[in-house]
Amino acid sequence: MEEIIKYHFARIDEELAALEMPIESRPFRAATRFVKECIITSNIDPSGKWEPGEVNDFVQKRWFRIFHGYAEQWYKLRYGGRVSSKRGSEFRAVVLIANTPFQLHVPTTVSK
Repeated sequence: MEEIIKYHFARIDEELAALEMPIESRPFRAATRFVKECIITSNIDPSGKWEPGEVNDFVQKRWFRIFHGYAEQWYKLRYGGRVSSKRGSEFRAVVLIANTPFQLHVPTTVSK
């Protein structure tokens, strides 16, 4: 089971990286995509009909916390502390210095 989860999170992470999603936002998105795209059946529903429903519905369920925990653990192993670094709002810009592009991150607010 662990190898299956690792495989799918690696695939999902590649897609999220291609969308340029910040690393700190990826664990939640990966967990929701894993539930919607990768789980075919589950014993969570006694009727045997697995339908996770809409994201807003299932993220509040107790069982989703398990998958979100797997995602957080996988991302921490892969990216370390970058996962938990929360950035505030920022403006991004590119500036040429000596014909070399540099990306700037300018905070929209100043905190003390």
